[in-house]
Amino acid sequence: PPLQYGLGFWLEQSGRVRLHGMDAGVSFSSTHDRATASTSTVVSNTGDGAWPLARLLRAPPTDPASP
Repeated sequence: PPLQYGLGFWLEQSGRVRLHGMDAGVSFSSTHDRATASTSTVVSNTGDGAWPLARLLRAPPTDPASP
């Protein structure tokens, strides 16, 4: 499976670990990439505001020289 779930965390085959949450009026997403030792966290004061930026941060990097 591409994702495994345990103790509230999503474990990707790539080695990234994700934690997501939301409640009335707030949302957050945090991703840690063990390969690069980098972490990104997005917090929003709306119920669905964190997801667009979180998806962008999880997307594979693009080559800036590409058109």
